[in-house]
Amino acid sequence: MCDPATAMAVLKVGGAVMEQQQKQKQSAAVAKAAKDAYFIKSKQSNLRLLQEQNKASEIKQDADLKALKAQGTALAVAGGAGVQGRNVDQLINDFERSEGVMTARVDSQLKGMKAQNEMDKLAFQSEAQNRINANPPPSFAESLFAVAEPLANYKLDMDEKNAQRSFDTGAG
Repeated sequence: MCDPATAMAVLKVGGAVMEQQQKQKQSAAVAKAAKDAYFIKSKQSNLRLLQEQNKASEIKQDADLKALKAQGTALAVAGGAGVQGRNVDQLINDFERSEGVMTARVDSQLKGMKAQNEMDKLAFQSEAQNRINANPPPSFAESLFAVAEPLANYKLDMDEKNAQRSFDTGAG
């Protein structure tokens, strides 16, 4: 059977090793959770942008169809009334211009949404990195000192006991 000081030193070293392993596991778990959150948030943001793009496409198609119907109606009415020339051409151009303005506005909004999506994803990435950095894995030196400290204390305790014995026996 070993002396109590040796047993205590072994327990302290074992505890320090387990504590460092636990810190390593916790750090890995935080990193995984942060990365998962980043990917989920980015995916949601991309999906939201895709939905907006689909909506914009529908709006542009509706505007194009509305302009085509209006042009057709104007041409039919003008033809039925025997009107032709510059006024009819100007009316048709107005319909085309109106549809073009609508398309340009929708495209401009989409461009802004895309830029916002990219900024959101950068923010999500930064947030994940901050979470990872806030809980770093233990460094080699930290682990080494956590294990070496109980051993050094054991050595100092043993040296002190040996010095006390020597003093008590008068051998020193």
